[in-house]
Amino acid sequence: MTALLIACWAVLAAAVAVDVLPRRAGPGLATACARASLLLSAAASAGLMVLGGMAMAGHPAATGSLLDAGDGGAGTDPLSGLFLLITFGAALLPLLSAAAPPHPAATMLRRGLGAVLALLLASLSLAITARGAFTFMFGWRASGSRFT
Repeated sequence: MTALLIACWAVLAAAVAVDVLPRRAGPGLATACARASLLLSAAASAGLMVLGGMAMAGHPAATGSLLDAGDGGAGTDPLSGLFLLITFGAALLPLLSAAAPPHPAATMLRRGLGAVLALLLASLSLAITARGAFTFMFGWRASGSRFT
């Protein structure tokens, strides 16, 4: 399960790269890159939903020393699995809907939207799977969330 967690983060990083790297693309390529970024984010969301379901079934994941900042890194347990399932289940359909081919009269997808959504999903998954205070605060603050 650890490999799935890391693979989902890698797919979210690829979604950021696909949306950001082709800077001087024409409108057709920019829209295709934005759609690809949203579809990659949807695939990572589906993977994180599977990871959450597996954690609820008793198959936890732990990154161990890979992300260990001295506080335990990231991992899943049944409670974080439930939150992964809820959060990324709620994100999956809007991502797929946004990536669908638009009506001819619709406006083009904005550049950077897929990258921002992928970063938000990655930071939320890090906050949900955090095993310690530092990792949680890093994911929480990276998502733009505040306590007040």
